Amino acid sequence: MKNKIEKVIGGVVLFFFIVCTVYLIVSIQGFGIIPSKYITFIYVIMILLLILSITLITRKNMVVYLIGIISTLIISSGYLLATSYINKANHAINQMVNNKVTSVNYYVLVKKDSPIQNISELKDKRVGYIQDNNSLKLQNLLFSKVKCTATVYIDYNTILNDFFQDVPIILNSGYVEALGDEIPDFSDTYKIIYTFTVEEELDLEHEYIDITSEPILVYLSGMDTYGEISTRSRSDVNILMAINPKTHRILLVNTPRDYYVQLHGTTGLKDKLTHAGIYGIEKSIQTIEDLYGSKIDHYVRVNFNTLIKLIDEIGGIDIQSDTEFTAWTNKDVHVVKGLNHFNGEQALAYARERYSYATGDRHRGENQQQVITEIIKKVSNTKTLLSKYDAILDTLSNSFETDFSHNELKSFAKMQLNQNIKWDIESISVDGVGANQYTYSMGTKQLLYVMVPNQSTVDFAKSKLELILNEQ
Repeated sequence: MKNKIEKVIGGVVLFFFIVCTVYLIVSIQGFGIIPSKYITFIYVIMILLLILSITLITRKNMVVYLIGIISTLIISSGYLLATSYINKANHAINQMVNNKVTSVNYYVLVKKDSPIQNISELKDKRVGYIQDNNSLKLQNLLFSKVKCTATVYIDYNTILNDFFQDVPIILNSGYVEALGDEIPDFSDTYKIIYTFTVEEELDLEHEYIDITSEPILVYLSGMDTYGEISTRSRSDVNILMAINPKTHRILLVNTPRDYYVQLHGTTGLKDKLTHAGIYGIEKSIQTIEDLYGSKIDHYVRVNFNTLIKLIDEIGGIDIQSDTEFTAWTNKDVHVVKGLNHFNGEQALAYARERYSYATGDRHRGENQQQVITEIIKKVSNTKTLLSKYDAILDTLSNSFETDFSHNELKSFAKMQLNQNIKWDIESISVDGVGANQYTYSMGTKQLLYVMVPNQSTVDFAKSKLELILNEQ
């Protein structure tokens, strides 16, 4: 009777072990990131462990039998844990690449001294809003709340002039925040009586590119915000990253946030590049493409949360600073001249610094390139990828937006794990001259600081991009 019970228990444990083994194998195959050379090694170990478990459990010696039962259950638990990590990573990648819908908040504004307190009081009044790809949705939402007369404006200068003539208006939240930063005392001129939230789909589909063999151009957009990534906001970091997997070279081209450019699809006044983000990621991409005459294959958009969490997950980064200073955005961060080891908060403060440098925003762009370079070096290390990939993906899935496909991200990670590529990273920045100009987004009520492009530096950047993307 005792032998029969032992056989039943042993059979159940072995069956459970085999199920866990098959489940893990299916997960590994479906994950598609682990290189073949590692998979072969893993499968050999799994087969040996299966043989060992069968051998121990089928022995008549009670001590050996118990060791077999206990060790098999422990290994099975390990398999289940490994499977959960793989499935979690798969889910994280799916979250990143399937984030095709963004939420845009629109504020209904009236002048601060207006007697209007809520949206119902706009009945029979004229309400203005800017024509964009959400205009129809916004109009329908407005009419569902109140019967009023909607006026569509095609430029911000006119709608702001009418606002100061007591016309209630609707503006996207990113633009309102920009107005508050760019125009002194603007925040004291209005009150928000209602907020509409519009869901919009990102129309940025690209043809599949084998990024393990074909050079690509990626736009890195950094939002000067915390919290959710899916919103319109100024793009304070604008870096083109040319990646050539054939030559293992990466070129980072920084464009200062205040670069005075013609926003794509607009006429008349030029604008700061950072303001393009107010109109959505598409506008930023198209404007950068116009500036450099290059087609951007993909984009990555991150905010402060992304940077802090990612750097903390990879154990910090080492930065060589050419200046000693206390960060203006975080007085607890003191940077020494020479080598610094930064955690996420410290690296963010370093990347945002501009007042400690004679060249201001231009030097800040160079610091941002430094931070990105060190992150690439750290993350592309095979040891970091293998030990931290789950935490890295978990971090990125909640604060990272991209139009890379699922297969592209997986194939690139697999290539890096397989080859352990040491990337040759070069950084350059375009330059310009500071000036005060009127801008397309803020109109002619306020002169703003801008950087007028030095065309020779733009032409040099174009040639460097072309060189990296065409190298064999």
